[in-house]
Amino acid sequence: MSCTVLFSGGVASEVRTRQLPGGQSVAEFLAVIPRWTKAGEKKDFVRVTVWGSSGAACAKYLRKGSKVAVVGRLSGEFYEKDGKRVLSPAQVVAEHVEFLTPAPQGQTTESYAANPAPGRGGKAAA
Repeated sequence: MSCTVLFSGGVASEVRTRQLPGGQSVAEFLAVIPRWTKAGEKKDFVRVTVWGSSGAACAKYLRKGSKVAVVGRLSGEFYEKDGKRVLSPAQVVAEHVEFLTPAPQGQTTESYAANPAPGRGGKAAA
């Protein structure tokens, strides 16, 4: 069983990418999600992981401050630390990332949108 999440927010860090030994690439970034309470605006932060060509598209087009919509699943893992079983903080493994910030100046929307996922607008699907 998995927990599907959907949110829109901003990219709060630079996108980091790495290549795994099998050739698969993975990108990670911190997203900030605004929420409002009676006391005013609050911000939640969540780590987002994007695999494969979608991760490469995120690394190419997203920058700190970019706006995104993300659909994914919550993921948390146990690991051993000092002989104790510890749960890592939850993160979102993205299944779909949509770029909400307009294409950079001087670049057409078509070329900006076509590179992440051809034929799907400004979307990058994991």
